[in-house]
Amino acid sequence: MLNLPFLLIELLDELVFGVNQAAWPLIRTDLRLSYLQIGLLLSVPGVVSAVLEPLLGSLEARPKSSRFSGFGITLRDRPNQE
Repeated sequence: MLNLPFLLIELLDELVFGVNQAAWPLIRTDLRLSYLQIGLLLSVPGVVSAVLEPLLGSLEARPKSSRFSGFGITLRDRPNQE
């Protein structure tokens, strides 16, 4: 009985991910995009994240950077957008 909430969370995650992936062909035809353009659209968040997270992490790690601390923690703790 204790596992039920976790199973429901996993089910919801699978449904959301599955609907998102199933919608790409419809989006492609509706917006008249090529597969290359869709690939670029899907890769942009990961590339931006890979570039910005180390920079913001180094700003957060400095001792006198209280101004950036909350911003770095917010970006670091966001859920993964896979």
